[in-house]
Amino acid sequence: MELRGRELSGVYLIRDSRSHQILYIGESHTGRLYETMTRHLYSWNGKGAGPSYKPKLVEMAVIVAETPLDDPVADQYALIQQHEPPDNFMDGHTLWWRMGNRRKGGAHASS
Repeated sequence: MELRGRELSGVYLIRDSRSHQILYIGESHTGRLYETMTRHLYSWNGKGAGPSYKPKLVEMAVIVAETPLDDPVADQYALIQQHEPPDNFMDGHTLWWRMGNRRKGGAHASS
């Protein structure tokens, strides 16, 4: 699927092309999946800056949010907890609770 030029949201995984270790898991929930994902392939800084990788040394996989009820943020945190990538500085669990324990579709969990 061509991602460039489409207003897609979703989750992306970056892994080492030799060892196949997942290095980083990110998301875009604002319709900028391609831009958010590919900025990891060059040096960048500023708000939201994350790790950078040499394109020849990594592979990327994408999970596209297909409906407005999909929640890339929650999906990202679940994948971070499952795979524990070394380059994510948050474990997902902390942010999950900080966000009000969101469920798919943006509904809040009852206390």
